[in-house]
Amino acid sequence: MKIATNPTHYWRFKLFEREAKREGLIDDSFEIEPIYTPETFKEFIYGVLAYIKDYIRVKSAGSLEKAEKQKSSSFGNFLKNVK
Repeated sequence: MKIATNPTHYWRFKLFEREAKREGLIDDSFEIEPIYTPETFKEFIYGVLAYIKDYIRVKSAGSLEKAEKQKSSSFGNFLKNVK
């Protein structure tokens, strides 16, 4: 599957893809490929912070399903206001 996205947002897609494969939610043959779009410095900073937030959320929850049910943290709410 190809998606149009900026580089740091693609990192987040790949994080979720790897976790979904690890949990058996999607087939190992499924692949996300980027069609890169331009990225501003602000989008880069947002993307890095959002990746860190998602990584911590998924790893601390232990699964994507549990992570989805977690409420957004104050850091997550902060990121929503930054974008």
